[in-house]
Amino acid sequence: MGALVIGIVAGVGCFFAATALKRKIGYDDSLDVFGVHGVGGIIGALLTGVFAAEVLGG
Repeated sequence: MGALVIGIVAGVGCFFAATALKRKIGYDDSLDVFGVHGVGGIIGALLTGVFAAEVLGG
């Protein structure tokens, strides 16, 4: 169940980073590499630690 939640949250975060955050901060990334891989990796790494807790089935 944790992988499903991580995937959904990372997907929404990547979409937000590749559209709104890019426009708001104004960084130049023509292929949206940071918005997709950077933000998705950070979110996935953080949420892996959260869902590793035994209370959440980890």
